[in-house]
This record gives sequence, C-alpha cells and structure tokens, in this order.
Amino acid sequence: MNAPAILRDARERAGFSLRTLAWKAETSHSALSAYEAGRVVPTMDTFERILAAAGFTVSISTTPLVAPDAERSR
Repeated sequence: MNAPAILRDARERAGFSLRTLAWKAETSHSALSAYEAGRVVPTMDTFERILAAAGFTVSISTTPLVAPDAERSR
C-alpha cells in the first residue's frame, strides 16, 4: 500500500471529512488533499501526525527479500 492510499483509508475508516482530519492533524485541507492524491509526499513526521489524528499509528516490519536458506546455498 502507498502513502496516499493509507491516508485516505485511515480518514475514511475514522469517518472524517478532509476538512475535519486536516483540522485535527493541524494541517490545511489543501495539503491533506494533495497528500491523498499523491501530488505531494508528506514527511514521515507529518504522515504519523495525520494518522494519529485519525486514530491510527504507523507500524513497520521488515521481510527478507531472499529466504535465509536460499542465500546460504549460493
């Protein structure tokens, strides 16, 4: 999933309009609209602040690109 889709999904799941979430996240309606449309990429701090205002948090996990056993057999 990409940042615009994550932001839009969080806002819709929270039941907020663009204006309401922008107000709660202390950003402008136009900035939030640009983030959701993918016209502007928010900083990680801004991304986290918007998600928190919608009642969500960021969780990141890592997954190996190559299985550990496959790497050893090379």
